[in-house]
Amino acid sequence: MRFVPALFALLLAPAVLAAEPPLRQAAEPPPPAGWEVVEMRFLLGTADHDSRLAHPHHHLADTGDFDGDGQEDVARLFVQRDEGVSALFVTLARDAAPWAHRLATVPLAEVVRLGVVTRKHGDFRTTCNMGVSDDRACGDVSEIGDHDNLSLFTFESAARVFWWTPDGFVSAWMSD
Repeated sequence: MRFVPALFALLLAPAVLAAEPPLRQAAEPPPPAGWEVVEMRFLLGTADHDSRLAHPHHHLADTGDFDGDGQEDVARLFVQRDEGVSALFVTLARDAAPWAHRLATVPLAEVVRLGVVTRKHGDFRTTCNMGVSDDRACGDVSEIGDHDNLSLFTFESAARVFWWTPDGFVSAWMSD
């Protein structure tokens, strides 16, 4: 498997996960307790390395107005090696505590293929949600919010789009 060297480095070399530069002018909050930032240098030699270079944050983080309040919010992938998982967290500008929203958690080995990107609202074709308990399981989802949404994707595979509602974040799986 192509991601074995990267996974080995993640598990055995904590120095590879030092903090990245902040995404915005103000200092980005520290990672949630027990979690570490995924850095681009961790992904050297992986199949998707070159594709990541085209994105300003290497598809490991992104910013946008996810809740429609006119302020910049931050989304980032983190890892928790002791638990063997990686997760997508969001900090909304209005949140009292940083990284208050954990949107998805996946096995640690999958982080080498995951990416994050902000998308503008619009109509998207979805697939069945593959076991994720959302109200909008299958079919067309029209007008996903009226502001930025967030896509957690696997390179050259499916994506899960998250958008803000008055009740918090919801999601749907997108077609390949």
